[in-house]
Order: sequence, then structure tokens, then C-alpha cells
Amino acid sequence: MCKEFSLQCDELLSQERTEMERLNLSLLKAELDTFIGGYEFKGFMFPINYIEGLHTDFARLAGWVSPTGTKDFEEIIERLGGFEAQADQVVGVMRAAVREGRTLHQVSLNGVVDVLNDHVVKRPEDTSFYEPFKKQPDSVPKVDQDRLSVAAVEAIKSSVQPGMVKIRDYLLNEYSKHTRPEIAAISLPDGKRFYQQCIKFHTNTELTPEEIHKMGLAEVARIEAEMKQIVTSLGYEQMSLKEFNDKMRNDKTQYFDTEQEVINAFKDICVNKVMPKLTKIFHRLPQHKMEIVPSETSSGPAAYYINGTADGSRPGKFFVGRNFKAQPKYDMMTLALHEGNPGHHLQASFLLAQGKVIP
Repeated sequence: MCKEFSLQCDELLSQERTEMERLNLSLLKAELDTFIGGYEFKGFMFPINYIEGLHTDFARLAGWVSPTGTKDFEEIIERLGGFEAQADQVVGVMRAAVREGRTLHQVSLNGVVDVLNDHVVKRPEDTSFYEPFKKQPDSVPKVDQDRLSVAAVEAIKSSVQPGMVKIRDYLLNEYSKHTRPEIAAISLPDGKRFYQQCIKFHTNTELTPEEIHKMGLAEVARIEAEMKQIVTSLGYEQMSLKEFNDKMRNDKTQYFDTEQEVINAFKDICVNKVMPKLTKIFHRLPQHKMEIVPSETSSGPAAYYINGTADGSRPGKFFVGRNFKAQPKYDMMTLALHEGNPGHHLQASFLLAQGKVIP
């Protein structure tokens, strides 16, 4: 299908198009061709890691949906009811991956079992999967609300939680015995070609690993020189960068005492510090709203973002990791710029505003 879509892009590009249409078609074709080029390396055989997979993505369902009527909630329940079948399929894919020697290194699975346990040790009503049913809108009749709540609990108990247990048990009892002993991507089958394809995917270039490594060393040297200047300006001219980093990392004043303090600090950065400066760089500001909320799971990345909807019924959401004791204050500005504005939220807002289909 992707090959067919790529040919369609070629055909459309051969016709008279607006500049924006040509740009969008070119970008789509590049995405398709990158997928086609990388398909032979079977990235789909790595369906779960500590950042993404069913254990995290399905848990975010409550944050993605904006149900307004009875049918919307029934569809959520249908998804919940189908989870165990999807879990079986994912386990099947990982079994096939083991047979082909296409497995992760154990470090990529750190924390996954903990998250899976979070989903199964609690009452269904206390899981993130039940969240949409806690505040059903008035547009859903009361008699339906009660029925939907009961059905949601049953679907979580009979499908979601057993599915999570299947994934957890497979990872613990089978998959963990077959994880790669070497962490490098080149330890995979045909690893050097796979690594080169990863470079093309991430950089859109034909550079070799050696060329990129050389560029990286030069950049690190440049950045460290600037960092050393800052350390010196703060009066620590005799301190090495490592010593200064250790000092900052162990400074208790650089951390917050509560999760809410972290949320409030991110809001202050995004609203009061960043937004007033955006007009100096961009002609138009994002029209879609952004919420800053705690992550749904107890482990995972320090922050991540999901798009809102084009109609504005669901805002973009900047999720902040729940481990507030591991979130230093000096890292917050870069995270806010990356996940919020002028990062993912600005990007997503402009994409949602486009929303045009080429006839």
C-alpha cells in the first residue's frame, strides 16, 4: 500500500499544484519512501519498550478521547473489550522476533513490568482506563451512564487486565531470556545496514556512522567550551564540568517537593516566559490550547506530548513525568521548549490548522 501511495504522490506531483500542496506531497512521499526502505528490517518486531507500547499507549486512551454521547462511550468499551486479543497478537509478534533473533537489549525494557503491574494490581475503577467514565457528560442519559460504567469495569477486568498479565508474564518468563547481549543496533541481523537505514530515517542524509560521530565530537567540544565559560562566570573556575554537574545534580534546592509544584513551574515557563517571546520569531501564534498534566503512568520519559483535535474539543497535552524528585529545575526550560512552544505544540497546532485534502 505504501508503494502504491508513493506512486500516487509522483502522479500528483507531475500535475500543476500550489506550493503548499507540492510541499505536503513531497513530505508525504519522503515518509512513505523511508518506511518502504526500512521495512525489510522489521521494526514492527519491537512493539514494546520503556517509552512506548500497549502498556503506555493504551493507558493514554483516556487522554486521547473526547466522548460526548452514549455511542462514544460504547466504542471505548468495545476497544477495552478487544485489548486481550491485541495483547495476544503482540506476544505472537515478539515470539516471532525471538525466533529471528530480533530482540531488544534488557535495558530497553527497564520499568515495563512495573507499569504492567500498575495496570493489574488496582481495582478497575482506579485505573486510567476507567477515567472517561468518572465524569460522563449530561448528554449521556443517567440510565446509560450506570450501564456504561458497569460495562467498562467488566471490560477492564475481563480483557484489559488479563491482556496486561499475558504481556507481563511473557516478558518475564520467556522474552527476557532472549534479549540481546550487546546493546548496539549492529548486533541485530544485518545490523550494519539496519544502522545505516536508521541514520537515513533520523537525519534524512546518506552520511556514514563515522561522519556523524566526528560531527558529534566536534559539537560536544563546542558545547562543553560554552558550558565551561558559564561555570567560570559563576565563580567555579577551578571546578571541572563533571564536578559542576555532580554539584548541581546533588543540590536539593534544584528539585521540587511535590508533583504539583513541578506542574506549576512548567506552566509558569510556558505561559509567562515563553509565550510573550514567540511573536518575535513567528508571525502567528498557535490557536489550539495546551494543557500541562501529570503522566498517566508512574514510569517513562520525563515528559511527552500528544496532539489535540482539529475542532479544539481536546487540547494538546504536555504530560509531565510523575517522578518529581528526578526532575531538576535546570532541565525544565529545555523540556518546555521541546514539548510545548516552539516545539511539538506549535508544530501540531499549525498542522491541525492546515487540515486540507488535495482533490
